[in-house]
Amino acid sequence: MRRKIPWKNGYLIVDYTSEYLKIISPETSFEVRPRTVIVNGYKHYREASNKKKYIYVYFREELKPYIGDGEVKLIQRLMDFYEVRYVKTYYDEYYTIILPGMFFFEYIVFNSEELLVVLSSKKKSFYEEIDHMLTIYVV
Repeated sequence: MRRKIPWKNGYLIVDYTSEYLKIISPETSFEVRPRTVIVNGYKHYREASNKKKYIYVYFREELKPYIGDGEVKLIQRLMDFYEVRYVKTYYDEYYTIILPGMFFFEYIVFNSEELLVVLSSKKKSFYEEIDHMLTIYVV
């Protein structure tokens, strides 16, 4: 299913099923699947751990909106699969998406410059870099 979510002065496209969630902007996109995250248009990434594992992926370019006519409404739930939270601050906009239990990731947070992936610190993560595409595998 494909929907639009508000972003800056336009919108981003969200494509999703129970098996994946994909956020699409004109220059950047990222997709979350039960055991992988694929980021197109990334600059670099880093990993941090405490009680949870945090993977920060920085975008090559700022996450820009599609510009269109009409008002785009915020969707709190994408079907019964994903819970969506949106915060707009003076500095930026943030989305938090809580993922279903079948995913190895607990939730993701993104703003204009980065994507944060949160998972259990017990999970192992592996990274594959090809050009400006990063794939994160979790086992």
